[in-house]
Parts: sequence; structure tokens; C-alpha cells
Amino acid sequence: LQGSGRSLYIPAGTFNLGSAWHIETNISIQGAGIWYTTLYFTSTGSGGIVGNGDNVQLRDFYMNGENTTRTEYKGLTGGYGNNSIIERLWIEHFETGAWITTWTGIITNGLRVSFCRFRNNYADGINLSRGSSNCIVEQCNMRNNGDDAMATWSAFDGPQQCFNNEFRYCTAENTWRAGGIGFFGGGGHTGHHLLIKDSTENGIRINSDFPVVGNSFSSTLWIEVYETTVIGCGTNANLWHNRYGAVDIFTRLYNVQNFRLQNVDIQGSQKDAVMIYDVASAFRISNLEFINVTLNGAGLDGNINNYTTGTYDDYAGYGIYVLPETDGSMTITNTNICNSSSGQTRNDSGATFVINGAPGSTCNGNTNNAPVANAGPDQNLASGTTSANLSGSATDANGDPISFSWSQVSGPAATITNGSSANTSVTA
Repeated sequence: LQGSGRSLYIPAGTFNLGSAWHIETNISIQGAGIWYTTLYFTSTGSGGIVGNGDNVQLRDFYMNGENTTRTEYKGLTGGYGNNSIIERLWIEHFETGAWITTWTGIITNGLRVSFCRFRNNYADGINLSRGSSNCIVEQCNMRNNGDDAMATWSAFDGPQQCFNNEFRYCTAENTWRAGGIGFFGGGGHTGHHLLIKDSTENGIRINSDFPVVGNSFSSTLWIEVYETTVIGCGTNANLWHNRYGAVDIFTRLYNVQNFRLQNVDIQGSQKDAVMIYDVASAFRISNLEFINVTLNGAGLDGNINNYTTGTYDDYAGYGIYVLPETDGSMTITNTNICNSSSGQTRNDSGATFVINGAPGSTCNGNTNNAPVANAGPDQNLASGTTSANLSGSATDANGDPISFSWSQVSGPAATITNGSSANTSVTA
């Protein structure tokens, strides 16, 4: 589709398309809604929409196709230039839901992706790659994708690193390979107000497993995940018998640095809540910070023996597990680890990896613990005595407000004075 300023309205109905659509600058495609307008790509070799220009606008339609494999068959791909908008699309059964990249030199900058559904794709839900920067992915749902639900990768063959991409108010569910959100190179990225649940591998991952422009993460810009909940992620053994943490951090091709988790709850991890390691010991992990992080539950994979044939260990699950030959350090501040079947932390690289700070054990963010009440010592009244003073106390591990209520459970009738106070008296 070409022609500056052109708009295409697609009414309700199913429209069969024999090949991919290529769209250029100032093109707008408007459907009647995701329940009404369907674009169905009938070829097994070519499908989806390829962007190649600025100010592209795609809204309100559903995309599906004949593709049944993880091949070059992307729902959305290409370069969307400056200030393009993608809203209210539902994309499934493609190789990836959206792989925002550049094939012709058009670099994506300032793209906004809102209120979309990326489901049942064979690889990523959405990946901002090859120089894509200053993009926002918001209010989207990613479900049952076969690679990272959300990711940004400064791919080595791109024109520049990716910077300042933001994933916010999104949900990632049932990701059956890789992570709910992943960061690979670049810097300044954020993920916040996310719900990531039931990934068969990682919930959150950052690593140097993939080659990137400059062979590094940014040395000055941090990557941050905050105000996020991760539930039921990690694994004892994936399809290749590898163990992964719900939060998974490792080096392979270059250093990993400048990564912060803040105000994050990691709940019900299937193996380790956090797993840190080096695939290549020549590289370091540095400037790794956990602030106000709760790790509640680890080793919950349900495997009675906590061991699967082909895996390299049989530990039930730690809050933080640092594997041997890992080089670097991390700092934990106000980080609490609870209900980890093997213990709070295990550092098998004590000589080369330092954990600065000690974890607490109060998981306020995830468990509403019952308050502990104390009615004071038992009292025996002498014959002729008709009253007694009672002094109670209570504590609440979650810091919730405490109220008091005294009641009589047996014996002759008695009068309780001020039964809603910690201190009261009883008169027979």
C-alpha cells in the first residue's frame, strides 16, 4: 500500500490475502473491530504486514493465517519509522506476533502499541529489535507464545542498539519457551506494572546469549523492571533438560550490567526464584540490584524427587541460586525470601561472586499472615474475688492494623469492660 495520506477502511468480514502486505509512510488501515474484521493469510510461505515508513496507523482488526511452523512468517514486521501507532489488533498463528525491525533502513522510533493481543504464535509475542527505540507497548496481552512474550534485542546485524523501550500494564501468560519479558543488549529499557504468570521457563530474563551491536549492554543506561508480579515461573527441566529460574540472569558473549528489579513480587517459583550464572566465565555480571523484592515460594514444580533425568542437579529450589564459576556481584536491599524449599540463598561462586546485603524473611507482599494474639498469663481468682484485669497484645507480620475483641467462651456469666481494647477487666 503506497501513497502519502491514504486511508483504508476494512469492514466486517473475513478477507483472504495471498501474500504479505507492504505499507509505507502515512498509511492508515482501519478495521471494524477485532471481532468483526479478519485478515486471513492463505499462503504458507508469505503473510503478515510489513512496515516501511513513518506515521503508519493500524487499528481494529484480527490477523490469522495458514502458517503452522516457526518460519519467516511474522504478523507484523519491518520498520515503522517515527511515531507510528498500532492499536487493538489481535494476532495469532504467526511465527511472531510482531517483530519490529528494519529491512530497508527505516528504523522504528516512538512506536506505540496499545490494547493488542499476541497469542498462540510460534515464537515471540512482540520483539523490538534492530535499533527500535523509544517505543511503548502498553495494555497488551500475550498468551501461549513459543518464545519471549515481550522482548527487546539490539541484534548484531542492526544499524544501532535499541534504547528506551517501555513495556507497561501488560500481561504475559503461558509462555512455553524463553521468558515473559527479556532484555538483550541496549539500555534504558523498562518493564513496569506487568503480570507474568505460568511461563514454562523464565518470567524475567536478561542475558548475553545473543550477539548485539557493540557486543555489550549500555555502560550508562540502566534496564529496570518494577511494580511487577511474576507467578509460577521457572523450571526443573525444559525441553532440553535445562534448569531455569523465574528470574534468570547469565552471561555468554559479553558482560551483563546495569539491571535493577524494584518493587517486584516473585511468587510460587517452580524451581529457583532467581538463578544467576555464567555460560562463559570470561564475562562478568555487575551493577545488579534488587530493591524491595519479595521471593515467596521456590521448588514448587511438583516433582517428588525434584530431579528429572538429564538435568545436572536435584536441588528443590532456592530463593537466589548462584551457580559455580560465576563472576561479579549483586546488591539486595529490603529483599525478603520465604518458603524456599532448599533455603534462601546458595552461592556456589563465593570466591568470585558477591551478594551484598542479607535477605529478610517477611513476605508481606504475597502472604497475608494471620496476626499473633497473646491474651496474657492465665489468672486464677481466689474465693470471694469478683474481678480481674486482663492485658493482651498482638503482632501482625504484614504490618496490618490490629484490633482487639474479648469474649467469654465458658463458665458463669461475666461482664467484660471495654472488650475492644487491648487492656480490659472482667467482673463476675
